[in-house]
Amino acid sequence: MWHASYPVVEGGGVLTTGGNLVFQGRADGMLSAYRATDGKKLWEFDGGTGIMAPPVTYLVGGVQHVTVMVGWGGAGLINPPKWVRPRPASAES
Repeated sequence: MWHASYPVVEGGGVLTTGGNLVFQGRADGMLSAYRATDGKKLWEFDGGTGIMAPPVTYLVGGVQHVTVMVGWGGAGLINPPKWVRPRPASAES
Protein backbone atom coordinates (compact mmCIF):
# COMPACT_ATOMS: atom_id res chain seq x y z
CA MET A 1 0.00 0.00 0.00
CA TRP A 2 1.10 3.56 -0.67
CA HIS A 3 -0.25 7.11 -0.65
CA ALA A 4 0.60 10.38 -2.35
CA SER A 5 0.92 13.63 -0.41
CA TYR A 6 -0.61 16.75 -1.98
CA PRO A 7 -0.29 20.48 -1.23
CA VAL A 8 -4.08 20.89 -1.62
CA VAL A 9 -7.04 19.13 -0.04
CA GLU A 10 -9.50 18.78 -2.93
CA GLY A 11 -9.13 16.94 -6.20
CA GLY A 12 -10.79 14.70 -8.71
CA GLY A 13 -11.02 10.94 -8.40
CA VAL A 14 -8.42 8.45 -9.50
CA LEU A 15 -8.13 6.23 -12.56
CA THR A 16 -6.32 2.90 -12.34
CA THR A 17 -5.35 1.18 -15.59
CA GLY A 18 -4.56 -2.40 -16.53
CA GLY A 19 -1.09 -1.13 -17.44
CA ASN A 20 -0.15 -0.62 -13.76
CA LEU A 21 -0.81 3.14 -13.71
CA VAL A 22 -2.79 5.36 -11.35
CA PHE A 23 -3.79 8.86 -12.51
CA GLN A 24 -4.89 11.59 -10.08
CA GLY A 25 -5.91 15.18 -10.76
CA ARG A 26 -5.64 17.92 -8.11
CA ALA A 27 -7.46 21.16 -7.44
CA ASP A 28 -4.28 23.13 -8.14
CA GLY A 29 -4.30 21.87 -11.75
CA MET A 30 -1.70 19.10 -11.61
CA LEU A 31 -2.42 15.72 -13.20
CA SER A 32 0.00 12.99 -12.11
CA ALA A 33 0.63 9.38 -13.10
CA TYR A 34 1.98 6.88 -10.59
CA ARG A 35 3.14 3.29 -10.83
CA ALA A 36 0.33 1.32 -9.17
CA THR A 37 2.57 -1.25 -7.50
CA ASP A 38 4.71 1.17 -5.47
CA GLY A 39 3.38 4.73 -5.98
CA LYS A 40 6.44 6.09 -7.78
CA LYS A 41 5.48 9.29 -9.66
CA LEU A 42 6.15 8.71 -13.36
CA TRP A 43 4.68 11.81 -15.00
CA GLU A 44 3.05 15.15 -14.19
CA PHE A 45 1.16 17.74 -16.27
CA ASP A 46 -0.06 21.22 -15.31
CA GLY A 47 -3.64 21.54 -16.60
CA GLY A 48 -3.72 25.28 -15.94
CA THR A 49 -6.78 25.22 -13.67
CA GLY A 50 -8.41 23.02 -11.06
CA ILE A 51 -9.02 19.35 -11.88
CA MET A 52 -12.19 18.34 -10.11
CA ALA A 53 -13.23 15.34 -12.25
CA PRO A 54 -11.63 11.89 -12.44
CA PRO A 55 -9.43 11.04 -15.43
CA VAL A 56 -10.90 8.91 -18.23
CA THR A 57 -9.08 6.60 -20.63
CA TYR A 58 -10.09 5.51 -24.12
CA LEU A 59 -8.58 3.76 -27.14
CA VAL A 60 -8.52 5.28 -30.66
CA GLY A 61 -6.75 3.63 -33.57
CA GLY A 62 -4.71 1.42 -31.26
CA VAL A 63 -3.47 4.38 -29.17
CA GLN A 64 -4.51 4.72 -25.52
CA HIS A 65 -5.48 8.26 -24.45
CA VAL A 66 -6.08 9.80 -21.03
CA THR A 67 -8.25 12.88 -20.68
CA VAL A 68 -9.57 14.93 -17.79
CA MET A 69 -12.05 17.79 -17.50
CA VAL A 70 -10.56 20.87 -15.89
CA GLY A 71 -12.10 24.02 -14.48
CA TRP A 72 -14.28 25.06 -11.63
CA GLY A 73 -18.02 24.49 -11.52
CA GLY A 74 -20.77 24.39 -8.95
CA ALA A 75 -19.90 26.09 -5.68
CA GLY A 76 -16.24 26.37 -6.75
CA LEU A 77 -17.26 28.70 -9.57
CA ILE A 78 -19.03 31.06 -7.20
CA ASN A 79 -16.53 30.89 -4.35
CA PRO A 80 -13.19 29.42 -5.51
CA PRO A 81 -11.08 27.97 -2.70
CA LYS A 82 -8.45 30.34 -1.29
CA TRP A 83 -5.75 27.65 -1.45
CA VAL A 84 -5.68 27.40 -5.26
CA ARG A 85 -2.55 29.05 -6.61
CA PRO A 86 -3.19 32.02 -8.92
CA ARG A 87 -2.22 31.73 -12.58
CA PRO A 88 0.09 34.36 -14.08
CA ALA A 89 -1.46 36.67 -16.66
CA SER A 90 -0.77 35.73 -20.27
CA ALA A 91 1.74 37.88 -22.17
CA GLU A 92 -0.80 38.08 -24.99
CA SER A 93 -3.44 39.73 -22.77
